Amino acid sequence: FTNLPGLPTNTGSNYQFFMAHLNPDPSSSGMDTLYVADDGSTGGIIKYSLVSGTWTAVDRLAESATFTPRSITGVVNADGSVSLYVVNPFSTTGSNLDVIQDTGGYNQPMNATLTVIANSGTNTIFRGVAIVPTAPAGEVSTSSTLTASNTTITAHQTVTFTAAVTASDSTKPVGS
Repeated sequence: FTNLPGLPTNTGSNYQFFMAHLNPDPSSSGMDTLYVADDGSTGGIIKYSLVSGTWTAVDRLAESATFTPRSITGVVNADGSVSLYVVNPFSTTGSNLDVIQDTGGYNQPMNATLTVIANSGTNTIFRGVAIVPTAPAGEVSTSSTLTASNTTITAHQTVTFTAAVTASDSTKPVGS
């Protein structure tokens, strides 16, 4: 395989990555920020930005004796910050699921806050992390109307049904 342009070829011990679009420039499109979980000797969470077609290392949240990330996923929040969910398997009491809030933005060093949100317990380990889509909160209701006329149909004849379907989402504020 071929590395992305600008990424080092000897990158340590990369496990997983998360990509996001953070560049506020309206002419920018596509993924432009890359977070890599690396548990190698110079690892941690490495943040790259796509600058003029080349991935450039911007910052590294260094690994330590108690922070050695393996699995990573994330979400871009409405305010442009990133919530990274990281499996840290080298806790002294099992493995941790950490959340890292990065408010640094595109092509800026991480302004990161790490919080442990779950621990696997002694002699157990988390092996990965993924975000699973869920249905929106609240009740979603639908109604439909089907109208058909009293018509005789013969073989090989096309039948067309007309239906009108409306949906409402009670989680959406009125007037929005």
